[in-house]
Amino acid sequence: MKISILLRYTFLMCLLTTNSIFSQVKNSTSVLKKTEKTINTYDNEKQKESEKTELKLVFSDRTDNNIYEEPYSSKVKSKATILFPMYVINQDKNYYEVVVADKKMIGKPKGTLSVLRSKKNHFSNAKEVQYLGWIKKDNVIEYSRAMQNQVNLKYVRYFVACNTLDNLFSSDKNVKKKALLLKNEPNLETVAKKNIKLNDFVYVYKIDKTTKSAFVSNFDDITTKDTLNHKYGWVPMQYLNPIEDNMVVKLSTADKLELSSGKITFQANELYRNTLFINENQSSKPIKFDNLSKVLLPINIWNHDKNKITNLKGDDISIKTIEQIASQSKNINFYYVFENNNSTKQHLKKTLSALQNLKLTTSDELYANYNFTYSFIAKGKSKSYYLVKSPSFSKWFDLIEKSIKTPEEISKENILPNNNNGISQFLSSEANFENNFFILAGLDNSINSTLPDSFNVLAKNNAKLLFILFGNENTADNQDFILQSKMYLNEASNANKRNIQNYYVDPKLVIKNDEFTYNGEYDNDYIYNAPLKSNFNGGIVFPKLNGELTPETINKAIDSVISKTIKTNNTLLKSLTQYKNEFSFLRSQPSQKINNLIQNSSQKDGVDTNITKNYKDETFIINAKDTLNSNLEDKVHILLTESEIKELLENYRELISKEYTNENIDKVEILNFKDKCKMYAGNIKKTEKIRARSSLADLLYFKTRVFVNSPQLHEIRIKDIRKFKKKREEFRSLFTALNAKLEVLEKMQRNSAFEVFDEESQIKYYYISKNLLL
Repeated sequence: MKISILLRYTFLMCLLTTNSIFSQVKNSTSVLKKTEKTINTYDNEKQKESEKTELKLVFSDRTDNNIYEEPYSSKVKSKATILFPMYVINQDKNYYEVVVADKKMIGKPKGTLSVLRSKKNHFSNAKEVQYLGWIKKDNVIEYSRAMQNQVNLKYVRYFVACNTLDNLFSSDKNVKKKALLLKNEPNLETVAKKNIKLNDFVYVYKIDKTTKSAFVSNFDDITTKDTLNHKYGWVPMQYLNPIEDNMVVKLSTADKLELSSGKITFQANELYRNTLFINENQSSKPIKFDNLSKVLLPINIWNHDKNKITNLKGDDISIKTIEQIASQSKNINFYYVFENNNSTKQHLKKTLSALQNLKLTTSDELYANYNFTYSFIAKGKSKSYYLVKSPSFSKWFDLIEKSIKTPEEISKENILPNNNNGISQFLSSEANFENNFFILAGLDNSINSTLPDSFNVLAKNNAKLLFILFGNENTADNQDFILQSKMYLNEASNANKRNIQNYYVDPKLVIKNDEFTYNGEYDNDYIYNAPLKSNFNGGIVFPKLNGELTPETINKAIDSVISKTIKTNNTLLKSLTQYKNEFSFLRSQPSQKINNLIQNSSQKDGVDTNITKNYKDETFIINAKDTLNSNLEDKVHILLTESEIKELLENYRELISKEYTNENIDKVEILNFKDKCKMYAGNIKKTEKIRARSSLADLLYFKTRVFVNSPQLHEIRIKDIRKFKKKREEFRSLFTALNAKLEVLEKMQRNSAFEVFDEESQIKYYYISKNLLL
């Protein structure tokens, strides 16, 4: 019996010894817990949030990362790929002992001693854990999240642009066209498969002070599931510019930026997107430029004033002309020109319903980024009425209605002098890229007398022409009128064909013969099929023989011309932009500011100061600390991504409920608001000093991390909310005003109406004006 027990224990000891040879992970092995900071703080700031117990998880910071059999050993056991996750089970002064990280492996181990093991940091089955070995502490990333600013608890974004002249002169080492190359290791030897676009934003996870490089990613979490769009790697610090918050100043085109020193003045267009970054942390109050502010100036390296591309005639199109086309094509000007007499009166009255529907069309979310003006000429035999380019639809419609029904009510200012009713007086002699949409309506060819003698003038003014003919009778005069209108339409199309040769660069876009689409279900409806089979926009509608034109046909024709016009414009602009990006950069020269920097540099004599033409919008960063002019305070914007805009509006809406705008608001809803504020304040206290005497603006700032404009919110203290029980109308008035501002923001979000910072970025950032914020 004793021999049997002895043999059993001997076998067990042999088994344990054998297992220790093949596996260094035992039931007793546990993952170390983080004892230092649990947050990757920016600039070594003190962590604000209370430290939570976490398993020590690290990531390989490079490809072919050596893992050794023992600490300080030269014998490599295996190699880890970049961002390979590892749990730390032991550590030496300079090394971590690591295993493959797998959350599924964490749990209570089996066995007689399992009661002594924690399920939070032990392995449920030690045999299945893959042991790796020892890795240098300097060769890992300690945090899965990017560096976080402890003042505002935001992950710090870095603007990607060169900030030293020596790196600018040798940019071909790190930049290829518009991309900053990501490298696989801190010494920047080998190039990764993906790259980061210049002028984009990245997050920093680790800085290697020896090589002056940093590990970056386009996401603030390196454990993201979006592996397809995830980019990461090492880049030189000379291309990273920290933006501590998301405030910028967006200058108008004509603005100048004068630094208080008086030594440097910037024209708006010398800065990328006319924008400078305010590198200060926000507070609940809007920023004031009374004191010194840290600013980051992204200077355009290249001057494109001499840039141009070649049109189909062999002449030049300047970049400024392309910008003018892009800008002016957002304007649509309606000109309704009609015969105003007893013969047309009933037709015109019926047409009013079609014009009325134009308001619905222009209010559609599709046209949120377009500007509309409204003009008309009511052509009479002895007296004509008019209105020119009014932004008011209601004024336009009201005057048209009066000119048809009650002309005696029209004031003198809307009567055409000398009955001069030709449309030429409203046309420009210069090239104009606004969409001038002329709608000519009548019963006979007298309406066509309003047209200019030369259709080249119409073409120069980017005119669209829609004829609305009220009659179709089997008489010579009426049929001549229809044929004449078709002929004029054809002449306008041909004039447009000649004119667009000045602005088209791709011959494939020019249609040889403009074609109509025809819809004859109710009336004769001919609309040019632009941009697929026509370069001209317009058409002609008239009733079936001896029939009457329906308002529905008119309405559809107007809508069709508008939508086809926008598609035509977009086709042209897309083509011009492609050619501009491909060919115009060849003629760009270094900007005056860059030349000045080079001339004042101590490096100019010792190195080649030629700058490689990488990217047309490449920028160079100057950091400064200066006092800005107070008139720039109204030009402050914040830059947010689409998801951040959504989050901001949701946070606003949680406090600014529509219920608080009800006329019959009662004290229950006010107390509900008080309780809500108390709950939010309790959550905020975990990281911030907020008290009952803090203002509602403070509460809103800590909830959104965006400054607060409303003076009233700065005046009302959290503890004073209960007083509104007796001031319900004052409470409702405040929230009605706040809700109105919030609804504007919500509508802009739905319509995608915010201006984008960089169209070419993978993740888009949008300008939100200070004046739009609550």
